[in-house]
Amino acid sequence: MCSIRKLVSKLILTVGVLCLMTVSAAAHEGPQIAYEAETSSNIALMSAESNSADTVRMIPSGKTLVLLSSYTENDWVAASYLSDDGEGYTGYIYARDLNLQAMGESTVLSSLAIIRQSAHEEATPVTMLTCGEHFNVLGYNRGWFYVEANGFYGYLPLEEVNCTMEVTGRVNFREGAGTDSLVLSKLDKGTILTPLYSDGEWVKVSYEGETGYVSTDYLKAADYSPIANPGLGNGQDVVDFASQYLGNRYVWGGESLENGCDCSGYVMLVYREFGVELPHSSYSMRQYGEKVDYEDMVVGDVVCYDGHVGIYAGDGQIINALNSRVGICYTNVNYAPIITIRRLL
Repeated sequence: MCSIRKLVSKLILTVGVLCLMTVSAAAHEGPQIAYEAETSSNIALMSAESNSADTVRMIPSGKTLVLLSSYTENDWVAASYLSDDGEGYTGYIYARDLNLQAMGESTVLSSLAIIRQSAHEEATPVTMLTCGEHFNVLGYNRGWFYVEANGFYGYLPLEEVNCTMEVTGRVNFREGAGTDSLVLSKLDKGTILTPLYSDGEWVKVSYEGETGYVSTDYLKAADYSPIANPGLGNGQDVVDFASQYLGNRYVWGGESLENGCDCSGYVMLVYREFGVELPHSSYSMRQYGEKVDYEDMVVGDVVCYDGHVGIYAGDGQIINALNSRVGICYTNVNYAPIITIRRLL
């Protein structure tokens, strides 16, 4: 959540942003950078912008590259490639040999977020979004997401984006931000993490109840991740455990059943007790587990709303961290339109 100082500074920019919006939308006919692309055939990553340059690495068809410069269809683009054995390569590739990859949809976390023309906190504002607004994620690079919202293209910092991230190669999960920091564990390619903060070089993440750091070079945006291992117990066990915390505080962004948590934090912490790892994101939870119809809903299913999530407790009720006024409580399952129902056990 933004501090009061940051919020005030963003409000000061509002008039300027609104003035820029019409000009920006008219001038921008499409994204100038799409950070991820897939090779359409077996192609060479070159050392310079020329077919006669040295070959840095041959890249098989269907592999993903991170683009490092502006994309123009009939031109060269700088790109980096992380091979299956964990080696990284940087060079140039002809744009027409690539298929641009959209990376999914996300929502804004903070009360007010500014999309900027470039990946820098002082860059020119393009447009503004408020908490819960949706946008398309087109790419990620060193703490910034390249996004599209309502026809506007630009950059949002990692802290503003409600998302999960995926490890692109085997990497160290460290206690601090630096290669000299203690290695807590090694993460395999495909591991899903919840990002908390980025300084550009390192991303602070949450993984299996621990907080640590991963090099940003080994991360990409992930729309969702299926549950790899089924949890233990059943739906009634989940509700029995969850009900122990009735009446406890609601704290936005909190991750403590005893001292306070928000709606997605509550569901995440409850299900963690049963071996199911979920992101701290009500939006991302919509993609986990198995989708079930309303008439098939059973105790323990996760009920997802627009900006909210709870656990079905039976008799037409969910148990949830509702708001700061009432905290963790029972609520009618139809108190708001249901987006989806997910079964995790």
